[in-house]
Amino acid sequence: MTPGMEADTNRDDIAVERRGDGSLLLRSRLTLAPVARSLPHLFDASAARWPQRQFMRQRQEGVQGGWRSIGYVEAARQSRAIAQWLLDQGAVPGEVIVALSGPSIEHALLTLATQRVRMALAPLSTGYSLLSQDHLKLTACVK
Repeated sequence: MTPGMEADTNRDDIAVERRGDGSLLLRSRLTLAPVARSLPHLFDASAARWPQRQFMRQRQEGVQGGWRSIGYVEAARQSRAIAQWLLDQGAVPGEVIVALSGPSIEHALLTLATQRVRMALAPLSTGYSLLSQDHLKLTACVK
C-alpha cells in the first residue's frame, strides 16, 4: 500500500472487503439522506431558503460598481420562463441545444432552463465563430 494511504479499517460506518489481488472494496454503512430530485429542484429549494441571496455576478462596464447580478429568486423565475419558451418552440426532452456563448448570467439561465425541461446543453466556445472565417470547426462541432 502507498505510504500515507493506509485505510482506516476500524470505523463502524465503513465495511471493508480485502480482495486477493490486494485491493480493498469499501462500502458505506450509512443511510443516504434524502436528495433533491434534480438540480432545478435543488436550485428552487435554495431560492426558497435564501430569497435575498445573490446567485451570480458578472463584470459589466457601464453598470454602477462594474458588476451586474441576479438573485436566486429572479434566476429561478427567468429560467422557468426560458424553459417554457423552449417548450413553446417545440423542444423535446432528451434533445440537445448548442449554445455559442461565453460565461455569462444568460448562459447560466439557459443551462438551468434546459435542465428544467430535461434537455442537454452543449456549450461551444465563441472562439469557434469569432476567430474563423469559414466556420469549419463550428460546423464540425454541431454535426
